[in-house]
Amino acid sequence: MYTKKTLIFIFLTLFLFGCSSKRTITTYENPSLLDKVWGVVSIQGVKIEYKNQSDVLFFTFSNDRKVHGFAGCNSYEGNFSADEDKMTIQQVAITKKACPESQLEKQFLKGLAQIVRFYVHNNTLKFFDESGKEIFRCALVEEEKLP
Repeated sequence: MYTKKTLIFIFLTLFLFGCSSKRTITTYENPSLLDKVWGVVSIQGVKIEYKNQSDVLFFTFSNDRKVHGFAGCNSYEGNFSADEDKMTIQQVAITKKACPESQLEKQFLKGLAQIVRFYVHNNTLKFFDESGKEIFRCALVEEEKLP
């Protein structure tokens, strides 16, 4: 019959095969969202008036599920997960520049944590919270116009 070593080998092989067959790696490939710069034009329905191009809050999403941008004074980066119209942004790290206190940056960072859904159409990107309220409205920006 089978030796103890043979049975252990068969068991481990089946176990590892079973585990690996359940794992799938997916990438989010919405070409209308990725590898573009999305400038924030409003937060919670309030339009943002920028004094300088270098002040524009923005998002950039990459296919490796990374998001980065500018929050008003500091740069940020994090991870995002997206599936159809659902999205979360997590593990956000932010630089710690010595800046005057910015209500806009505080609102922006708070809004990042509330994102649960998004919508992209043509040159507009919108983010929504759990209740369906719009958090951010963004417009496609040409990268040359950003710092």
